[in-house]
Amino acid sequence: SKTPERRTLGEGMGPDSEFSLTVKDSFGRPLRTRGEMLKKGGSRNSMRGSLTRRNWQTRFFSLDVDRGELRYYEDGTMATQKGLVQLTAQTTILESSPTLKGKHAKNVNEDELYYFELTNCLDDKGVGRETFQLRAKSAQELEEWTVALKFSLDLLRRALDQVDAVVAESPPAAVVAELAQALKRRQTTTTTTTTPKVRPPPPPPPGRPPSLTPLVPPPPPPVIPQSTPPPPPPPPP
Repeated sequence: SKTPERRTLGEGMGPDSEFSLTVKDSFGRPLRTRGEMLKKGGSRNSMRGSLTRRNWQTRFFSLDVDRGELRYYEDGTMATQKGLVQLTAQTTILESSPTLKGKHAKNVNEDELYYFELTNCLDDKGVGRETFQLRAKSAQELEEWTVALKFSLDLLRRALDQVDAVVAESPPAAVVAELAQALKRRQTTTTTTTTPKVRPPPPPPPGRPPSLTPLVPPPPPPVIPQSTPPPPPPPPP
């Protein structure tokens, strides 16, 4: 068969690119978030037993790196969603699984079967899936998908670790409730038993007389004008 053409990881970006325009890996390379793969069918109760449906179907996949959600659609128009794979902190990626080889590839060399599995996932109903089996179109796309999925898993696990750290540092809910009740009782007791007190004014600083209300001096007595005394009588002749 024809050897797949090798290209640089993340090459071919554009408006309809299969690579993210914003999310990049630790080397600064755009991550693959869309593209076609083969998906192996399985029943909803695959967590409790073997798969009851073993046919392979081509589906168009879209990975939400931040949410850890791998959605798949009927075709590249993304008009009809067929399901979802929700990654969890326990999800692992198993590459190169020759046991997945089916009738669709009975005459294909195993080196050209680009299988991988996602274990311990959830489906679109929230039901646990022990394994979710996929086949990429080429070795290059297998690498691109596994790099993107591992990057998404790393983000998910770091976020869960941060949540666990916050919970570990927080007091138990029972302690918080008891402290709230004690504070409420204290506020109620203070409100019912304490009467407000009026504080006296502070004393004046030393060396200065106390501040007194100035007294208005009484008005001076009215001035009574005195009459001019009559002139003395003339002396006798």
